[in-house]
Amino acid sequence: MNIKEINAKWEELVGKDISVGGWIEFKRESNDNFYFLVLRDGSCFNNLQCICDISNFHSQNFFNNLKSINRGSGIKLTGKLVKSPAKGQKFELKVVDGDIYGDVEESYPLQKSRLPLDVLRQHQHLRMRTRTFQALTILRNTLQYEVHQFYNKMGFMHIATPLITSNDCEGAGETFDVSKGGKKFFGRDVHLTVSGQLHVETFSGAFDKVYTFGPTFRAENSNTSRHLAEFWMIEPELSFINFADLQENMELFMKYICTKILMEHPDIIDFFDTFYEKGLKKRLEVIANPVESFLRKRYDECLRFLWAEIDCGNIVVDEGKETRRMESGVLVLGKRPEFGDDFGSEIEKYLVEEFGNKPFFITHFPRQLKSFYMRVDREDERLMEATDLLVPGVGELMGGSMREEELGRLEQVMGEKGVKGEGLEWYVDMRRYGSVPHGGYGMGFERLVCFVSGMKNIKDVIPFYRAPNNCFA
Repeated sequence: MNIKEINAKWEELVGKDISVGGWIEFKRESNDNFYFLVLRDGSCFNNLQCICDISNFHSQNFFNNLKSINRGSGIKLTGKLVKSPAKGQKFELKVVDGDIYGDVEESYPLQKSRLPLDVLRQHQHLRMRTRTFQALTILRNTLQYEVHQFYNKMGFMHIATPLITSNDCEGAGETFDVSKGGKKFFGRDVHLTVSGQLHVETFSGAFDKVYTFGPTFRAENSNTSRHLAEFWMIEPELSFINFADLQENMELFMKYICTKILMEHPDIIDFFDTFYEKGLKKRLEVIANPVESFLRKRYDECLRFLWAEIDCGNIVVDEGKETRRMESGVLVLGKRPEFGDDFGSEIEKYLVEEFGNKPFFITHFPRQLKSFYMRVDREDERLMEATDLLVPGVGELMGGSMREEELGRLEQVMGEKGVKGEGLEWYVDMRRYGSVPHGGYGMGFERLVCFVSGMKNIKDVIPFYRAPNNCFA
């Protein structure tokens, strides 16, 4: 049996003989005739305490072998499940026999129970054996499942978009080229995708709700706690909606995800709340609250708020210097923000804190700040119907917009932004053939895992991270 099964029906298993396979998480020798073992098997976040008393053992030889095994050893234990007299646990395994499959050599780097995360990044093939990465793996698995559940329950069609493409969506140009021996295998310049958005948008002309969820790639030479060269994106598109409908779907997604995680893994959330981010559980509960809606603030409203904070001295402007938060919590900006400036993560976090430390949407961004495919605001053509969802501790978590549905306006903005039509003829065509109001949003899946777990470095929430000068395994 595995530990998850035992947890689910331990009361009916008490007094019965069972066998469990797993790895030694902890071993303590009480005396020559008695050991405490803690076994993990990855089936759930809980481990199993095992009592090894020589007087109960069928095999003296197996008991003697326990003395030499180390943390991480692969083992099978057989015994009787009994109610535990120890505080904080309901049951334990009274071992009578077993098998040792694979011992651990002295060079094993995880001998200590807790190692710094930056040390564990050097052992990506082993770090999943630690308590933290067990929790992250379980959490990530549930999040992946619930992403698909949410969109399926909402009537979305899942679309598998290509990983090899000739467009770069955002026009950033920071892509990984694809070739065969230096030759153009596809007869043109192609690269790994930076986003599935444009491809999935084609399906929004045939189905009213679609989404893609898969890996994307950015060749940015940025080795920060927020960037990866390979990561996963969630990108839905909705037809026959308006700007308010789009924000509502983004909010529903976040409330659904937080509710499910709190319901499915309260023990894991408590673990991260204790060891990685105090107040994490409360933050998730605030978002999951079905009654309270997220705030909406326009870009120009946020800008005026920042100006007022500067004028009264709550924010300091230090011209030409790097934007930063001082130890006192004071925000220092390298320049006074002006209309058309990107706020950046430090300003975004500051705004979240000042507006109640709750999620909120910034809407109606300046036209020059956003991408060519976003819809121009018909009431103020300086703006676009675009939004970012900001959340505590992270800043921007999701970004979305209505898509420009009119052919003439799309071509005009493409011209303004220097976006070449070559290679995007198919995208422009969609405005010729049955175009309707539609919009969508994107979310980096690893950022979502960071947000839900309280982890601060995105490299720690993906099984094997890819970053500049690092492609382990």
